[in-house]
Amino acid sequence: IATSDGRAMALAPLISPDELEDFEEFAYDFYYNTAGLPNTTGVSSFGRGVWWTDPELNTSDNRFWTGSTGGKTPWGSPNLVHAPIFEFSTMPSPILMTDLHFEEVRGRIIDGFIANAVEYQDTGNMSTCGGFSDFLVLQSSQAVGAVIMHPINPANDSTKLTGIISSSIAWYETLHEGFNSEVQGIDCVLCSDTVCNTYSVLEGNIEFKGPGDLHQKTYESLGKSTNLTNNGQCLTNVSSSFNLTMYPTSAFFNVYSTSNPTIATIGAV
Repeated sequence: IATSDGRAMALAPLISPDELEDFEEFAYDFYYNTAGLPNTTGVSSFGRGVWWTDPELNTSDNRFWTGSTGGKTPWGSPNLVHAPIFEFSTMPSPILMTDLHFEEVRGRIIDGFIANAVEYQDTGNMSTCGGFSDFLVLQSSQAVGAVIMHPINPANDSTKLTGIISSSIAWYETLHEGFNSEVQGIDCVLCSDTVCNTYSVLEGNIEFKGPGDLHQKTYESLGKSTNLTNNGQCLTNVSSSFNLTMYPTSAFFNVYSTSNPTIATIGAV
């Protein structure tokens, strides 16, 4: 993911509701007394603690303390856990103490890791499968992207899940690295298992065209597809798959055509 600003990494331990108070005390002690971060680090309008947002809250940051839920989620996860971002590649960061398990798209991947750990307990071998989320809007840039996660387990207990490493990918940034500045007139249709988004390539720049498959149907037969996530790596069964199909547009053919074929023929002779 070095081709996206999403290359930053987040560490989120898995915390039970009974452990949450001790974890929060440890986290803020680390931020202020060990890492020497400002005393506003990880602090929300409600004070210190793990959090998620609710746009209907009448507060400056729309945040609330997810510890009040006892680990329950609005989307009905069977696992009563919290997954707060404890460390980030750039510190301090406004996303510290975000509870990743509370939100459904991210939370379902974490539940997949938990299910893998339970499944492999009898075999003594923890699955090391990672996972991609479906499309989501990235908090940092408000761009359409996805989250990549990988489970963490102790070296001496491969059946126990203790946390996750998470990163994000902004698709327009990643696609930008695939085209030089001379490329004109390509529609890139990126589809997950549930939804598609379309991007246009204009002089090497990537523009978000809109949700859905919006390529020019005239060039349907010229599309070329590749799966971006099925390259042999182990993925949890709740991971999303992403397929990219590229189509030329009329602008692409205009670059290589002329309105005066006679002059072009004479010039060639």
